[in-house]
Amino acid sequence: MILIEVGALKQKGDITMNRLHSCVVLAIMMTGSLASPAAVEDEKTCWLQAANSDIYVTVWDLDAEGNELVKIWQGLLTRTDKQKLVTTDGKIRYYINTSGESDSAGVDKICRNAGTISLP
Repeated sequence: MILIEVGALKQKGDITMNRLHSCVVLAIMMTGSLASPAAVEDEKTCWLQAANSDIYVTVWDLDAEGNELVKIWQGLLTRTDKQKLVTTDGKIRYYINTSGESDSAGVDKICRNAGTISLP
């Protein structure tokens, strides 16, 4: 006959419940961390839209100090189109021209939270 103390069973049950609780908490935390990259990605995206007429646009991604990193989009933006931009730091510089021949001075804008930047 094997004798087991009542307290020993209670401790073993407590350990099992603690492990289960830890697993549930870990699963909830991992689910939250899986959702956060999408939220972070949206923080650094925006849309370009031409307000009045079709325009040629060149868009550069900017770093935190305002330096041009890479060209992220270039082309004709019509009044009926929207162009999605994804940036590394939530900042862009765009150059506009209406004739397709010469660039205007660059304009810096914040590109975040999937907002729309309306171009003249």
